[in-house]
Amino acid sequence: MKAVRNNKHALSAAGIATAILMCPLASQAEVSGGMSVASMYLWRGQDVSNSAPAVSGNLDYSHESGLFVGTWASSEGASGSYEWDVYAGWGGKAGPVDLKIGIYEYMYPETTSVDGSGNTVRDGLADSDVSEIGINATYMNLGVALYLNTENDYKYISLDYPLDKFKLHAGYTLGVDGNGDADSNADYADLNVNYSFNENASVTLSMATGNAVGDDGIEGDPLVVFSYTVPMK
Repeated sequence: MKAVRNNKHALSAAGIATAILMCPLASQAEVSGGMSVASMYLWRGQDVSNSAPAVSGNLDYSHESGLFVGTWASSEGASGSYEWDVYAGWGGKAGPVDLKIGIYEYMYPETTSVDGSGNTVRDGLADSDVSEIGINATYMNLGVALYLNTENDYKYISLDYPLDKFKLHAGYTLGVDGNGDADSNADYADLNVNYSFNENASVTLSMATGNAVGDDGIEGDPLVVFSYTVPMK
């Protein structure tokens, strides 16, 4: 029941925020979105939802100038909270290369911590959000992405390539220690193979390898994720 309740709150908040952001240029906008259910929340080789199913949804607005803004929410996120993301940026072409540059804010409104008196308190958005700058380039179907944390040395690099019904992915996390400084002990790679049964249903086989495997919930065993997506018509 927790997952259903959290997802409802997250999607309501996300929908309101996005509706406000979309108002000014609605006449020139292109809106897209959808809903998805997955057997777990897989993120950069990690089982974020502790093997619990996750329901998610997104709503995106793009302008003919290349500017975009959007929101995404999931019933499961970090530390037992639901997740609510917002993002904005620009996408366009540089010769034969498709480019996208954006800033992404990941928020976990129900994360908790223990205060100086030993009481458990809800952190709220101000103390539990994470932001990244993302740079994506695609050439001849090969996608390259770099994500930089705006507050510490964390970085994520990935390569993606579609091959008929398959999608191949390789990512590498340059992790940080408790102070946010680069720490090679927190580095690891994640490798994915995704197969689409049709336009809605797919399965992903993922495996993480590297120094950080075995820490912070990063498993070394292969993970299998089934998902079903319904795009907004």
